[in-house]
Amino acid sequence: DRYLTEIEMNLLEEVVQVILEEWCRQWKEEQELDASLIGRESNGRFLQTSPQDAIMLVLSMEATIGDCSETIQVAVPYYTLEPIIKTIHARRQREAFQSKVEKRPDWSDAYDSIRVPVTAEWDAMEVTVQELMQLRSGDVIRLPREVIRRTRVRLMNTTKFEGEVGLEGDRVVVRIGSRTTSEEES
Repeated sequence: DRYLTEIEMNLLEEVVQVILEEWCRQWKEEQELDASLIGRESNGRFLQTSPQDAIMLVLSMEATIGDCSETIQVAVPYYTLEPIIKTIHARRQREAFQSKVEKRPDWSDAYDSIRVPVTAEWDAMEVTVQELMQLRSGDVIRLPREVIRRTRVRLMNTTKFEGEVGLEGDRVVVRIGSRTTSEEES
């Protein structure tokens, strides 16, 4: 229970300077910041950095040197951070808006002749080996209507879409319903 010596204060200032430089480095993408110590005070009531009712962001650390342990607090008035926070918020809103607007890939004419195998498939039912062995050419397998609504469309052996099978004139077609997020895709 004593005041810090001049040597201890200078060592403590160096530690605080390192902390503040790291703090400034965290914001370098938003704004270049420089930290400087303009004084020391052991009681926050005597600081004249901001109004008394200002909201503060406080970093509290417990420092231990030998058998001495004490709390160090670095306080930053919120209003000094507000411009940076507004910049971050605006950037995140722009990024969110840009991600909502789907970007179409650049198309090259060289892609036009690439052939991609497309397969439509269902999980129709389970049968025993005996039932499978009894199937003959011309047999009819009845499928529930719900199976047809859950047709999986595979591109290059990867399930990409779910849709519904139907007829269009004399052709069998699949209407694409939704994009899948299957484990195979990831």
